[in-house]
Amino acid sequence: MSKKPWENNYNRRLVRKQPRKDSFCIFTEGETEALYFNAFHLSSARIRCIGLGGGNAPYLAKEAVCKKKTEQYRNFDKYYLVFDCDANSADEIREAIQIAKKHRMEWIFSNPCFELWFLLHYALHETETDAHSLKGRLLCQHIDQYHETMPGIYERLLELQPNAFRNAQKLLENWENWQNRLHQANPSTNVSELVEHMNRFL
Repeated sequence: MSKKPWENNYNRRLVRKQPRKDSFCIFTEGETEALYFNAFHLSSARIRCIGLGGGNAPYLAKEAVCKKKTEQYRNFDKYYLVFDCDANSADEIREAIQIAKKHRMEWIFSNPCFELWFLLHYALHETETDAHSLKGRLLCQHIDQYHETMPGIYERLLELQPNAFRNAQKLLENWENWQNRLHQANPSTNVSELVEHMNRFL
């Protein structure tokens, strides 16, 4: 039996009323970050996280800009560039942030590396360290046989996330005018800003 005209109109109104999901795209330095962020099961937002591979901070920012302009990535509501201090100079960090801002991307930075966010789920670490020590000795004290592509890291850390928020905030408070001292602000991270944003859509 064919539908009455008013029934078709009613169905079209129902379709129109369905809210459009927010969407955001995250450009990261490596696979560790992509594995973590892609594990968020967002019910009311669409997320895409892409690892861009190696290179210094300005190179990563430029790669993100190129990706952002392509058909595949240009229709997201919000964009993030996630990168580490690593061997970047203060000038390189500033340049990457300038590129991100110019192209309307939020920036997320960790010193010395992204894995600091993982460590902060377990402990407040306030002593200067390097990426090798953090990924190895420090993080392995809490996560047995940790490695950069370890599966299930998001699920493992989820219950401890409130600790990470508190500890990350404490580190930022240790560095007055943090955004202008990124290169020397070891350890510190603002990954919590992105995680907090994503949690709104769970």
